[in-house]
Amino acid sequence: MADTERASLSKLLREGDFTLFTEHRITAEFFQQKDNRKVYEFAQHFWEKYGEVPTFEAVEAEVPSWQPVKSREPLDWYLDEIRNARAYAILQGAMVEATKAMKTADVHETKRLLGEALGL
Repeated sequence: MADTERASLSKLLREGDFTLFTEHRITAEFFQQKDNRKVYEFAQHFWEKYGEVPTFEAVEAEVPSWQPVKSREPLDWYLDEIRNARAYAILQGAMVEATKAMKTADVHETKRLLGEALGL
């Protein structure tokens, strides 16, 4: 997943358009790897303040340990993968909590947890 995250950010910096990230409703919470999250937050704040995406040099100054990667797929594909990974993480967490509730035979809590995770 970290490679997909990094590839999406690399593509963002190369193409210079933050619009798809906002259209896909990607937020910092979608990035599981710490450096990728920092790069996203920096790029988002930069975009909001200056109306453009930061350069690789600006990102390197802000997050020296982060390195871009080649990203050949369309940005939409990377963002779909990131959204799917986020959904999986939410559902996995809900399943863990629902399993705990099921062990105590708390059907209402189990339904609430699963419904919340599924957006019901």
